[in-house]
Amino acid sequence: MKWREEGDIDNIKLWEAPQDLKDLLPEQVIGFDHTNSPVLLILFGKWDLKKAEQEFGQDMILRCK
Repeated sequence: MKWREEGDIDNIKLWEAPQDLKDLLPEQVIGFDHTNSPVLLILFGKWDLKKAEQEFGQDMILRCK
């Protein structure tokens, strides 16, 4: 499928966000719940979305999160 190739969906689990983007959008895995799903601490107040969008664009941000 064309959308699958364009989005590189087959390799999405191998992709890792650039460290600079991670620094602009901090989050941390703080544990796991009873179904072994990750529990995240997301500090939205520390996110710099405007700078992240300027430097990386919306597509990269959405791929990261």
